[in-house]
Amino acid sequence: MRINPVNDVNTHNVPQQKTAQAEIHIKNRENYDKTNIETVLDGIEKSLEKIRSFLKAEAQFTTDRDLNMIIIKIKNTETGEIIRQIPPEVAVKIAKNLQELIGILFDERA
Repeated sequence: MRINPVNDVNTHNVPQQKTAQAEIHIKNRENYDKTNIETVLDGIEKSLEKIRSFLKAEAQFTTDRDLNMIIIKIKNTETGEIIRQIPPEVAVKIAKNLQELIGILFDERA
């Protein structure tokens, strides 16, 4: 059995169509890559800005003798504002109140 190829009128245009489609795909890919790179660069720029603002800070270490605890305060060097405290002020107050409560409950006066 012998199969004869079918002669299609548009067969000679197929390579040109594929080439045009490939060029369109490449252009679309380049545009996508450019926007993707721009998005990544914007994210990096924002992260660097956060780091820059963080580096304008100083750490202050203090000890609370009553609680026998080290307290770290991160301050903005330009404004003097406390950015963060470790442990938080609320935790320090709770610890002091618990210390007083323990002192009241276990008063050793006899």
